[in-house]
Parts: sequence; C-alpha cells; structure tokens
Amino acid sequence: MLIKNIEKDHSLANKLWQTGIHEARLLATMIDLPFQLDESQMDRWAYDFDSRDLCDQCCSNLFDKTAFAYKKAYE
Repeated sequence: MLIKNIEKDHSLANKLWQTGIHEARLLATMIDLPFQLDESQMDRWAYDFDSRDLCDQCCSNLFDKTAFAYKKAYE
C-alpha cells in the first residue's frame, strides 16, 4: 500500500489539498497530523467537500482525531 511509504507531513498535506485534485485531497487526509490541524483549516477543508467519500475520509482519517472534533461536529 502506497500510504505506508509516505510519512505524515502537515505541510505536504496542505499542498496536496490546495491542488484541488480529488485523489490528492484524499491522500492529504491520510498524511496530515491531527495535532497540527487548527479549527480554521478544518473549516476551510470542510468548505471544500464536494463528494461523500472526501467528507467521510477526512472526518475519519483526520478530523475525529483532533481535540476539538466534538465541538466542530456540533457546529
């Protein structure tokens, strides 16, 4: 599996997300570091959700591992 060969990298995850490419965004959700994610990034990424799989992957790979996951889900 390719993801096992890629190290977690917050900066790279943001660059991948900014490409707007669906598959790059999926990969970004897998390599970002939850402890480096802030609420404004979470809001920006959530605003960009354009498919169910991207939303599901981002929430289950990244968002739910943050300290503010429940707060943001309530919002």
